[in-house]
Amino acid sequence: MGSHVAKPKKPSRTYGSNESKEHVDAEVEIVETKPLPSAWVVAFRKRMTEGINCCPSVLGGQFTVRQGINLHKFCILPTYIAILAAYNPAGWYKFEDTYGAAAAVLLVCHTVYGLFWIYKDIHFPDKNWQAKASLFGIIQLVIQLGVIYCLPMWCLVTKKCYCGTFGDGSEIWLVAIALLCFLTGCLTMFLSDIQKFVQLKYNKGQLVDTAMFAYSRNPNYFGEALLYLGFGILSCHWICIIAITAFQVLIFVPNILAKDASLSRYERFEEWKSRTGLFFPNVYGLFRDFFKQGFNRTPSLPWDESKAIIDSDYRPLGKK
Repeated sequence: MGSHVAKPKKPSRTYGSNESKEHVDAEVEIVETKPLPSAWVVAFRKRMTEGINCCPSVLGGQFTVRQGINLHKFCILPTYIAILAAYNPAGWYKFEDTYGAAAAVLLVCHTVYGLFWIYKDIHFPDKNWQAKASLFGIIQLVIQLGVIYCLPMWCLVTKKCYCGTFGDGSEIWLVAIALLCFLTGCLTMFLSDIQKFVQLKYNKGQLVDTAMFAYSRNPNYFGEALLYLGFGILSCHWICIIAITAFQVLIFVPNILAKDASLSRYERFEEWKSRTGLFFPNVYGLFRDFFKQGFNRTPSLPWDESKAIIDSDYRPLGKK
């Protein structure tokens, strides 16, 4: 919680001798300041969006974070095809000869993820990505492209990383586990982002603490971490999983801590915090509500009440 400081209601003035100390104290209002994130969190977020302009004016000026990320997603498919072609003289599309099922699934998963990401950015944009891209931000994208995206495919198809392997890419059970992680994470992340966009658009100034956010305060980050874990499993190398985890800690932790500090200004935050996890979902609460509400004759809200909420709060765009 924030600290309490004295804030004068009005500009300071000289009080006469007939005014008591109690009267002077009555002019002072006790207000609660917002808690601030740690200094290193503030510095990290500042370096992400402020800094040297990396794009010459002849190219249209400085890029935004959104443009850098979307370009990043777009380049993944040709980059993967280039890696596959470079290490398979028979042709990049002949997965069964050298790579196994994991390489094909990894290629498809990255393509699907990139398409869904760009679609979400077009129709459900995140205003945080409108910030100008700094030199540090550009370097981050390069590292992410090289480590998070290219390292799993490179380790899988080159067979040159011999430390910490746990498969060769042909194990069906391994591919199944990776697909489960990817699909669950992808669905969780996109549904959370879409819910947050809709609720903040039509219910401004309210805490998003229902549906996907009823058990975790950061389900979008959890979903993204889960789908990246699927990429790491498909690589069949522990070094990829370790690299992905380390990079996510570096990027996610500052954002999660800053978000928690910002949302603590809401009255319902402490109650929401007590029943949710910071990152991982509250599994006990999830299964408790599943067995408690899932087999009732009616949902938690009657249909007529739910329909009234939808009609009043979530009107189509352009309608009043």
